[in-house]
Amino acid sequence: MNKFDASLQIINAIISIDNYVVGINVPSGDVTVQGSRITVTNADCGISGGNEIDNFLIQGSVLDLTGEGVSSVGLLNGRDIQIDSSLIKITSQNSNAVYTDGAITVRNGSVLEMKAFYPALFSTLDTTITDSTVIAISTDDSGIYSRANILINGTSDILARGHWAGINANGNITINSGKIYSTSSHDMGIYLRGIFTMNGGDVYAQGATGFAAIGARYTKQEGDTEPVEKIVINSNYADIGGGKVSVSDWYSGASGEINWSRSWSSFVAGNDGNTKSNYNYSIIIAHGAFFLY
Repeated sequence: MNKFDASLQIINAIISIDNYVVGINVPSGDVTVQGSRITVTNADCGISGGNEIDNFLIQGSVLDLTGEGVSSVGLLNGRDIQIDSSLIKITSQNSNAVYTDGAITVRNGSVLEMKAFYPALFSTLDTTITDSTVIAISTDDSGIYSRANILINGTSDILARGHWAGINANGNITINSGKIYSTSSHDMGIYLRGIFTMNGGDVYAQGATGFAAIGARYTKQEGDTEPVEKIVINSNYADIGGGKVSVSDWYSGASGEINWSRSWSSFVAGNDGNTKSNYNYSIIIAHGAFFLY
């Protein structure tokens, strides 16, 4: 299966692979696993795809992937990964559990149990979880990390724990329903660079000591004047501890030769009289856990 124009279909099969560098390798990325049970142990990669063909589907299947090599990625692909009504268990000692340069879609009662060194669930494009259970634990990074957006829908049940933020996105995080538990041992519980929107569901988020439950960082764009809140909570919800959303004033810095002005939206204690404070990076991350119900 080392051809870039090859495709692989595994249907109603039982496969066990041990002590290979890559358990299943399909460089085209055209992979379909349906109604099957696959176990891969002692491999650098469980199932590896590519970026030639956008068709990587795990459906109605059970996967158990364990890797201890340098890369040790359970599922690896260059385009989208679709997980549908499947049970997937992945342990990656030195890398990601699931990595894709595309999007990740988890749906229809799927269950993902992942423990990894880098982000357990990583996508370059959107990660969307619908009516599924995801346990994502990282020992050195974020549990779930998307360079784009994260969307959680339906009856989903999410547990994300990380050295850095439990759930981390370069874009927006939108929770329409479900239950989310996100914690960090060294950072915010949930961290993003876009807009955090909660339309429904339950959320418990907790940062490390001195770090916010949720922090949304925004970089000033041309035409911006006053900072704007980037945490939006449906009016039917409230912080059980009485906390409230606060937005900081602009603060300036530089990344190399690039100057920037940024603002933070976060939660502060309910008895804090400030609605717009001069928080900087180390001060804004001050409120602990909250639960929206």
